[in-house]
This record gives sequence, C-alpha cells and structure tokens, in this order.
Amino acid sequence: RIEGGVETGGYVYPKTIYMNYSNQWGEWLFPFECCQTAGAFSEGWAFVKTERVHGYVDQTGALMLPLPSEMNGGEFHEGVATIFNFEGRPLRVIDTEGKTVFTCDQFSQIGSFYNGVAVARDLMGKYGLIDKNGAWIVDPQYDYMDDPRGNTVIVSLGDYDGVIDLAGNE
Repeated sequence: RIEGGVETGGYVYPKTIYMNYSNQWGEWLFPFECCQTAGAFSEGWAFVKTERVHGYVDQTGALMLPLPSEMNGGEFHEGVATIFNFEGRPLRVIDTEGKTVFTCDQFSQIGSFYNGVAVARDLMGKYGLIDKNGAWIVDPQYDYMDDPRGNTVIVSLGDYDGVIDLAGNE
C-alpha cells in the first residue's frame, strides 16, 4: 500500500510504502499492521519495523532480536549483521544473540560477509576487505570494490579495473 507522495517529472514518489510478508497460504505475518521496513529473510531472520515490532523476526513473525527504534538492521550473513543509523552509517556488527562483534567507527560502509570477509569503505572513501573482527585484510586503497564472488573480488583504482583474491593478490 502506498500513501501520499510527491510528483516529480511525471512520477509520483511515495511518501510512505507499507510492506508485509505472507506465508505459502497467503496469510500475513503481521495481519493488523503494515511493515514500515521489511528486509529480506537471510539465515531465517529479517529486519522488520512496524508500529509494535522493531528488530529481527523469524519466519513466523516472532521477534527474535529487538533493536532500538533509531536503528536499522542489515541482512545476516555468516552469523553476523551490520546495524545502521537512519543515515545509513554502520554503527556496529552484531551476532545472532545481539552481541557486538565490533564497532564501525573507522568505516563509512560495510557489505555483507562472504567467505569470512566483507567489503568495507574507510572514512576517506577508499575500499578494502575486512575480516569478522573488523580488521583490514586488504588495506583500503581501491576506488570501488564489488562484493566477493567465490574467492575473488572485482576492484577499481583510477583507470584500472581488475580482480584480486581475498588476500589482495592480483
């Protein structure tokens, strides 16, 4: 359901979009309310924000990991997820118990973890790879870095586009 909106160039950008989940029988997980935020399910959980629920839910709609209302949650990958503020800045990486694995003070962006690493951007705008402890594996030196695919990552640096492995070797 879409409410209100602002028209720009012939397109109406919705003011509010409400989402929800349904099961295989078409029953809503949140039957009496709509989700203001409804993330994708990953590792059995999704980040959801409704009028009464704010945090990670399981596939039955049960709240598994509540979060403060001023935070948004990313998808769980390899048992961890990044928690963001409303501007999209990463605050911390948590495990499935909600415990902080590491804080994100030195990062302006963190991707999802694959094969034990994630793409991260430092505060100067350069990309590198970090491990699950938040330590740099590949120092931030690239202008752009795609999410890992298998054991390789596509990188860009100036006019150079190439591929590195998860240790930073070309």
